[in-house]
Amino acid sequence: MRKAIEIKPDFAGAHHNLSYLLLKLKFFKEGWEKYEWRWMLKETNKSLMSKLKKPRWNNECKGNVLIWGEQGIADEILFLSLVPDFIDKVNKVILKIDQRLIPLFKRSLNQNIDFISKDDSINLTDYDYQLPIGSLPKFIRPKLKSFYTSKRLKLQINKNKFNYFKEIIIDNKYKKYIGVSWKTICNVHPNRAREYSISLEKLISGIYAPDIRFINLQYGDVTKEISHVKSKLGIEVLEINDFDYFNDIDGLASLIKICNEVVSIDNITATLAGALGVSTKVIIPQNNYWKWGLNDKKSYWFPSIKLFRKTMKNEIEKALNDIKKEI
Repeated sequence: MRKAIEIKPDFAGAHHNLSYLLLKLKFFKEGWEKYEWRWMLKETNKSLMSKLKKPRWNNECKGNVLIWGEQGIADEILFLSLVPDFIDKVNKVILKIDQRLIPLFKRSLNQNIDFISKDDSINLTDYDYQLPIGSLPKFIRPKLKSFYTSKRLKLQINKNKFNYFKEIIIDNKYKKYIGVSWKTICNVHPNRAREYSISLEKLISGIYAPDIRFINLQYGDVTKEISHVKSKLGIEVLEINDFDYFNDIDGLASLIKICNEVVSIDNITATLAGALGVSTKVIIPQNNYWKWGLNDKKSYWFPSIKLFRKTMKNEIEKALNDIKKEI
């Protein structure tokens, strides 16, 4: 990639791919700089940036700063964990994020912060500077040590929803409550979705114990998969009826918080569980996302997350066996 950049210095794809490698290797300072090349990849990105009339925030500014979501909801959760450190650098923060995240983060970030849906407009007079949410770590996570010395965001769940789910889930015949999520849905990269996902049958059979109650945390229509596991393995995965797993992220956070452990592939459930501080086992492929590092066994983003890597492209038996020993 460096050779490609040497030949063609404005090769945005090479710069961007290099950023992923540098971040995976924890060369954060250069990695975050290269990560900014994401804005040169597509015309839609360039168009989005051009609509923002206010200047980009930098470390020399104070004022009111608009932080705006420009990525998927899992990445928004990841980068929102940096806001407690960012608040001290400015006068006021305005978060323009996915509407589904606002109830949870508004309850948890009770400082001088305004919230607005990323689909809504905002007046130019309301802020002095702007910054894409994916550019936050460039300023406050320049090296690995900064992840461990930083302020921790403590997410505050909806207690009413927590108590409602607790009444449904808790049963004295079980010793542990394990939340499970086993697939990701990505229309843009369907091959990646298949590489990351596993079958519910394989997951449950790999970590089953009779004193565990399994709780569904998977979004999407998974009733048939849950019924299949019940009929073939005789194991129940409890699905909360009439609960919108995809849109009610505030409720999902409360549901996750009931669990003693979460076992998941790399998707929004895993990231949210880590942000909540719930003990989480995440199964990742060999070619994993940069945020999980190269050979890391624990997440430097969220200390409650342990990583279990597939030994081969589609081999997860060892990972499941290791998880079963721990839970």
